[in-house]
Amino acid sequence: RARWHVVANGGCVPIALELGRRSCERGGGGSRVASLVLSAPPGRAFLEAEGNGGDEVARSYRTLSGVVGSAFWRYSLFNGGAFVRSFSVKNLFGSAAALGEGDSWTR
Repeated sequence: RARWHVVANGGCVPIALELGRRSCERGGGGSRVASLVLSAPPGRAFLEAEGNGGDEVARSYRTLSGVVGSAFWRYSLFNGGAFVRSFSVKNLFGSAAALGEGDSWTR
């Protein structure tokens, strides 16, 4: 069973935290999330403010972990992962060299 290394940027950080929380709640050592990398998270005041998170994060989590999220992930890996590689270089790593060779990082 694959374990996930989740990278979240900006406004997706609360969704990643929810994913990690739900994964840990399953207990019995069955957590699918091996690690979380949070890049440019929103400020603590935003995360703790009333009305930021709850319903919106739950709705986003359901969307991204359902059919829509699955379809988007498959699309992002289409053509050798060209989309997810391009996005990662542009928004997360800054250079293709930082990703290394091959596509093992998308599996």
